[in-house]
Amino acid sequence: MMDIARKLECAIVKLVGWKATVLFGDPLAFDRYKWLKHHLQPGAHNRTLDAGCGNGAFTIYASKIRNQAIGISYDERGIQKAR
Repeated sequence: MMDIARKLECAIVKLVGWKATVLFGDPLAFDRYKWLKHHLQPGAHNRTLDAGCGNGAFTIYASKIRNQAIGISYDERGIQKAR
């Protein structure tokens, strides 16, 4: 059952793009994404450290707005999703 859910999740991310990863986080992930979108400044001169990055959605967002971004986590499952 979990394998089917994982395959469905991967298919949705491939179809919709990285923003779909926000949907698979905890219930407040979308609220944090909205906050980041409003407060994170774009530009290559900005550096972003996403500590506890989970599936990497916020790290990817920071990178998309040209920040030098790195995500770190000890959660192996989240690291695999981010890859």
